[in-house]
Amino acid sequence: DSPFPIRVAQFYMAKHKVSLSFAMQFIDFAAKHGFNFINVCIYGRIRTSVFNLFPETESYSQDEIRRIVEYASSKEIEIIPNYELFGHADHFLQFPELEHLAELRGGRSGRFSSVKHVFCPSEERVYEFIEAYLRETVPLFPGKFIHAGLDETFDIGLCDRCSERMKTEG
Repeated sequence: DSPFPIRVAQFYMAKHKVSLSFAMQFIDFAAKHGFNFINVCIYGRIRTSVFNLFPETESYSQDEIRRIVEYASSKEIEIIPNYELFGHADHFLQFPELEHLAELRGGRSGRFSSVKHVFCPSEERVYEFIEAYLRETVPLFPGKFIHAGLDETFDIGLCDRCSERMKTEG
């Protein structure tokens, strides 16, 4: 009965793994209250061939994601995956294997902390990594939308390469 054609609920699955039954209960709740989309904050919690550093107890298999998406679809709800792609990337960059992709590498401190949470836009391998991760995960969500969070990139411009770019590009 809503005059709004798109009604979106947000479901946060990024900081800790929720059970499939809990996810399905949330979908039931959203359906009961007239939501037709759920923005699922998933970030880097889906295991793929390019990123599988979280243990199974802290991440989702591709099959688990498919089951959630199929269940939502059965309730006429589309799942919108929410990826944080430049800021809030600590879920990727906390691992030593990916530190070379961080803006704050080599012991560099940021504007507010030394937490590695921003991808370096001057590092070509960042784009290769993000593209590879998205190629494996986006097809799990057959809907019309994805959410590409690009906010809170406080530390962009602090590595040596980005500092130089800032002088010429602004």
